[in-house]
Amino acid sequence: MATQSWNALLDSAEDTDYSPIPANDYTVIVKSSEPKTSSSGKDMYKVTFEVTDAGPYKGRLVFTQFVISPENPTALGIFFRQMAAFGLTSEYFKTAAPSGEEVCRKLVGRTVRIKVTEGEYQGRPKNDVKSVSPVAGGSVPPAVAAAAAAPAPAPAPAPAPAPVPAPAPAPAPAPAPEAVASAAEEAAASEPSF
Repeated sequence: MATQSWNALLDSAEDTDYSPIPANDYTVIVKSSEPKTSSSGKDMYKVTFEVTDAGPYKGRLVFTQFVISPENPTALGIFFRQMAAFGLTSEYFKTAAPSGEEVCRKLVGRTVRIKVTEGEYQGRPKNDVKSVSPVAGGSVPPAVAAAAAAPAPAPAPAPAPAPVPAPAPAPAPAPAPEAVASAAEEAAASEPSF
């Protein structure tokens, strides 16, 4: 290949900065995702994020993978919480029983918030994604974002105590027999006779 061809190729090559970005929280969109197998033989999803926050890191790429570890319940819990941040809830996995390719297709275009740290791999600096959370108003279904952002409901107030009924009034005492007789005599005496 002639030197001139290399120059033309170099001139047309995209000049993308792959250096790590500072540790921080970033809003990102999933640019690509593909199913892979880890070096230990586990299924995983390789994901490329693009920073969408305004500022000097807008458009920068961050790479990560989500590994499925069936032998580790804690790691599985983390995996499914991360997927739920994308809107892929446990109900999705139960009802759709998606393949790795289907999960990756669902991830592309989703917007989330990630916590990025700075690390090192084989002596070179790199970014690590430490957590994923939903973004209210992002591409995560509104019900999922609202559930994740909503505070826990307040406990229901205790029911008010039932009112205690007032005691029934005591019956009036019965008049004494002498009083009844004298009242009857008075009534008879006051009636006109014909």
